[in-house]
Formats: sequence, C-alpha cells, structure tokens
Amino acid sequence: MPAVRNKDVEKEKVLQLKGKEAEERILKYMKEANRPYGAADVSANIKGVVSKPATQKILALLAERGLITQKTYDCDELSSEQFDALEGQIKALEEEVKDLTAKQKQLNSELKEVRSTPKDAELDASNLKMESQIEGLEKALEPLRAGAVPISEAEVLKLEQDWMKWKIEWVSRKKVFKAAWGTATESLDSNEGIELADQLGQSRMLPSPSWPDMLYQVLSKIVPSTLS
Repeated sequence: MPAVRNKDVEKEKVLQLKGKEAEERILKYMKEANRPYGAADVSANIKGVVSKPATQKILALLAERGLITQKTYDCDELSSEQFDALEGQIKALEEEVKDLTAKQKQLNSELKEVRSTPKDAELDASNLKMESQIEGLEKALEPLRAGAVPISEAEVLKLEQDWMKWKIEWVSRKKVFKAAWGTATESLDSNEGIELADQLGQSRMLPSPSWPDMLYQVLSKIVPSTLS
C-alpha cells in the first residue's frame, strides 16, 4: 500500500528573491508578458518569489529608469524613496499601536479596580451603620463601667435551680447506663470494654471526670457567692 503523501511536505518552500535578482526577475517577466500588470498580479504570477511590497517598489524603480512604462489610475505616482518612507511610517505606526494597546489594557485594569470599590454613598451608609452599632455597645457597657452586676441574683438562682435539676437527671441516666453496660460487658476485660464503647460512640459514658462537675467549677468562678 503506497504511503500517504503529506501535502505540506510536497509543497515547495518559496525562495524569496531580493536585490538585483528580484529586479531582473520582474523585468524579465514584464518583457515576456508584455501586458500591463499591477504589483499584486506580478507577484502572484511569478509564484511569490518576490513579495508584493517589494514588487511595488521594484516596478516604480524600473519605471524611473525607463525600463518599463508605468501608468497610474486616479492616484499619484510614488517613487521608490516614497515607498520606503511610507514603509517607515507604517512600522512606526505599528509600534505606536502596540504601545497604545498595552496602555489601554492597563487603563482597563485600573478602571475595573475603581468600579469594584464602594461608592461614596455606600461608604457613608456603612459608616453610619457602624457608628450606630458602636453607640449601642457603648450604652450596653455603661452599667458595667458604673459597677453594675452583669447578672441579677434572681437570674443566678434560676440558673442554679436548672443546673441542679439537669445534673440529677444526668446522674440518674448515667447510673442506669453503667448498670446495663456492666451486665453487657462483664465477660470482657477493661481494654475490650473501652474499645467496644469507642465503636458504639459511648466512651463518654464510661467512668471519667464528670462534665457536670467541671461545668459547675466554671460557673462557680463566675458567680462564687451563690454556687459555693
């Protein structure tokens, strides 16, 4: 089976002619064709061995030397020097466009940042809200600064009563659990019992420092006069 031929490989690379060789190739073609052609047609007909801009300049140069006749239609005739000057202007404009494009990108970034910042009205509203919150907190602190007790005796008494109620309930339930647990794990040693409790998520119910007692100690530091 024949190998598939790659068109890109088959395509011959066009060798660009320059200088004297380019002038001679274009002059030869114009004499052979003996017909009026523009720069684009000449460049295409000679298979692009001379670029269109270079062809334009060479045609103008050949016309200046009197080797070919050049006709213009509704436009001014340009010399090779004028073409060179125009090319220089084009390159300068291209560089200017690059600089302006980069500057535009930077300005767009700055504009986006500016648009994302809060407006004056939003900042004013935010400041008023914060000032109102500060004023409320200052009023709440005034009694404490004056030496007022942060919690009344009645509230402390109610807290202590609720505390004792739920502590008794917790101790009662813990006793029931311990009795049931002891029956269920009497055939296990202590380590196996702890592992089983961990698996069942009940390790907190095993003998350990009582959380009601620890919480009571914390509360006694806050209101020692009533809980002691």
